Amino acid sequence: MRKQSIKVFDDFVYATAIDQVWTDASFNDTLGRFDQLSLIAVADQVVFSTGATLNVQIEHSTDGRNWTTKNGSPEISGSITASGGATLSGGDGGASPSGGLVRLTLWLTNGATATHVKVYACQRDQG
Repeated sequence: MRKQSIKVFDDFVYATAIDQVWTDASFNDTLGRFDQLSLIAVADQVVFSTGATLNVQIEHSTDGRNWTTKNGSPEISGSITASGGATLSGGDGGASPSGGLVRLTLWLTNGATATHVKVYACQRDQG
């Protein structure tokens, strides 16, 4: 059953090896409340793209200080283009529990220098 749908990110992401960005800390408790998380990322205003990739990965924590990725690979990893951007989806089915706090990390690879991204999260409870 769907519990809530919220926009958790609406900003630019810039591409260098160290320029990961995260959802605002005000969403950490909200994103950690439910077992399942479906994500939609909408990229537009892509600057200089030749096969660029947008990545979105779930990180979780029990103390808000020490964070680890929840799964082995990003929940979203897909191509974006300068001409059309992209709408990408992914998520976590809740096979293993998250820590009480959840955030998303976003980064670009393979050719984009910047893009505007909105990320929407739909949360569900198992059962």
